[in-house]
Amino acid sequence: MNMEKFKVLLQGLKFAVVGGANTGIDFLAVNALFWFFRPSGQAGLLLISIASACLAMLNSYFMNKYWSFASKGSSRTSEVSGFLTVSLLGLAVNTSVFLFCAKYLMEFAGIGGFLNVNVSRLFGVACAMGVTFLGYKLGVFDTASVKKFREENGSAWTEGFTPSWTFIASICLSALAVRLLFWMAVPVVYGDSVNYYWVARGISDGSYATVDWFWHSLFTFFEAGIMMLGLHGQNAIMVSSLVPGVLLLIPAYLACGSAFGKSSAMIASAFIIFSPRLIEYSVNGYSESFYLFCIACSICIAVRWISSGKTGTAGAVILGVSSAAHVLVKNESVTVAVAILLFLLLSDIEKKIRNTIVACAFFAVSIAGYIAVNEKISGSTGIFQKSTNISKVYSEQIDWRNAARETYGQKSAAPAIPSSENAIPRAFRHFHENLFYMAERIPGVFFSPLALFIPFAGLLGSSLLGRKKSAAIFLIGGVFPFIFYPFLDVEPRMLFLSLLAFTAWGSAGLCIFSVFIAKNFGRKSLSYLFCAVLIISQIPFIMALAWRSNELRSYHKDIGVWLSKNTKKSDMICGDGYGYVLSSAFWAGKKPMPRLWTTNPDDITVDMRKKSADILVIYEEFAKLANPEILQVFDSGMAGMKLMKEFKTRRGRVQIYHLTVGEIKREQ
Repeated sequence: MNMEKFKVLLQGLKFAVVGGANTGIDFLAVNALFWFFRPSGQAGLLLISIASACLAMLNSYFMNKYWSFASKGSSRTSEVSGFLTVSLLGLAVNTSVFLFCAKYLMEFAGIGGFLNVNVSRLFGVACAMGVTFLGYKLGVFDTASVKKFREENGSAWTEGFTPSWTFIASICLSALAVRLLFWMAVPVVYGDSVNYYWVARGISDGSYATVDWFWHSLFTFFEAGIMMLGLHGQNAIMVSSLVPGVLLLIPAYLACGSAFGKSSAMIASAFIIFSPRLIEYSVNGYSESFYLFCIACSICIAVRWISSGKTGTAGAVILGVSSAAHVLVKNESVTVAVAILLFLLLSDIEKKIRNTIVACAFFAVSIAGYIAVNEKISGSTGIFQKSTNISKVYSEQIDWRNAARETYGQKSAAPAIPSSENAIPRAFRHFHENLFYMAERIPGVFFSPLALFIPFAGLLGSSLLGRKKSAAIFLIGGVFPFIFYPFLDVEPRMLFLSLLAFTAWGSAGLCIFSVFIAKNFGRKSLSYLFCAVLIISQIPFIMALAWRSNELRSYHKDIGVWLSKNTKKSDMICGDGYGYVLSSAFWAGKKPMPRLWTTNPDDITVDMRKKSADILVIYEEFAKLANPEILQVFDSGMAGMKLMKEFKTRRGRVQIYHLTVGEIKREQ
């Protein structure tokens, strides 16, 4: 073993000792603060996490500086700023994983109290420790050797890129196979995908009067086109997201290759193939895959435009149309489209002004064409409807009860804005809650170790923003969800746009880090093995996601099959909102309506008579979350209705009633 390898191993052992001390300080502080304050919500846990991590960071700085790395040769200012940067990254990873585990250990394993806090903290500390060790070594305390590596190898990851169409075909086929396996194993029809389905079906049939245009976007036109080819039901839902979900690999591969080189593009492609969230949303009929594909096309053209210097008219046309397409799915992303066009224009105004004008023209024409078609068939423009739900006061992600009351209750009894919040503009009213929610959900959105390597793109590679403007294009879409959505209502899928930047930069960081491994340990095969292990490590996350999807949704198909066999075709179904009755009724081939939210169960019977509804489906899980005032009916029954069937699921009971004027009789 040469001295350089020995030095790295010795530093690793010293850092492990420091890490043990930091972990002890962290756990001691977490438990002491938790015992003293007894927080009941995520905000309290977040503050405890930050306070304990800051104490551990202080100890880490002095022990690592004077013992682990025996730092010499770097200025105190750069050292402190580098330490703070790496430590804040470690803090973000630690806290996000901690909040994520604290929520789901309680929800799925029933682990609470001190045990929940300590197990969750262990996961957070473990994930953050690798980031901080490599960051301290490569960017803070060992700058001389890193500077030498950067000078000699900093451009090794940005080798010339020529697309391989054979590789493109192979990655698309691989992605298709993985997604079809997931589709066969997991019930994927639920929630908004069913709303999109009924809109698309109405468009494909020409029955525009039956369409709920609130759920309409360019995606439903695309799905309607698939139905016109002869596909219906679950197959139409699956194909509408599967096609763009697989084709997404093409612009992502081309964009990553142009910005970061061939090796980074190949790594990014492999991670996209096995990305748990992208797999799920490639087959569940939601608009996210279509939206991501359109944005990926825009980013691809912009990146190749900057990196190659060529400004073809065909590329400008594709940029304009694809930019319009993603805006017409999620209207708020117009800011992304404008930012990309401005970035292109300002990067080289003399060469790009003509084609930027062409792109803007096709963008405007596409938007105008969409509006004209919508006004013809629906009487409205079809934009700024569903996208942001900007008129809502409450979000079901944060406050189930008031959100359901606002959405499904009597308008006269809708919840008022608390007097303490009356003076606060809506954009800031729930800003802090949305931030906590995002921090808690980020690990579940990414479900990948790739995020840990994003910093190494800058620590080990040559300066990107100076040399590679094309790499910065990814940041426009990557930063947008974290800036825009905290002002509105955050859902995990709203953060998916950041997956493109996350994958591109993470793959670039992993690529240069693997070069670093090969140089320091003298074995190139070791770097290949390291990348392969990280890619394969996503498989357990895919399995966990499949298991959770089965836990949450598998019973809907059983209920739907029962409804199709035991109710008349003319029976109108009513039930709990937010996708519950929607998902069950879909399997029965019926389009349901949401039931009334109320504190008095008798009001539901009256409302059903007004709506001429025949069947009521209620879910104990929904009642616990959003309408606990009616929980007693699961034992006493619904007045004026006959209980037809009760399902006992892992998520609680589901009861099906038929509206009648007779006595309530339970099925024996």
